[in-house]
Amino acid sequence: MSFASQIVAVLFVLCLLGALTLALRGRKLNLLERFMGRQPRRRTGLQSLVRLHLTPNHCLHVVDFGGKILLVATHPAGLSVEPVQDAFLSVVESEATLDSK
Repeated sequence: MSFASQIVAVLFVLCLLGALTLALRGRKLNLLERFMGRQPRRRTGLQSLVRLHLTPNHCLHVVDFGGKILLVATHPAGLSVEPVQDAFLSVVESEATLDSK
């Protein structure tokens, strides 16, 4: 086998590995984790539930972060994050349903 054909074979294998990496990128290697006997990691998402603008520089957000409900307050000095109590969440949901009617 000549030197040029060896280089072509190595480049071909590298291209195949690159294509496989791109194809599996969105799956976060769940196939590899299943093959190794591990449970695939649960994807945690960030979803905005409610947004309330108080002033141009102050805003309250209620967000769902992987099953945890958080209250995020933004202000000129930064932001504050607090877990939401169930009683507060029920009030926010009732207010949201009243606003939509």
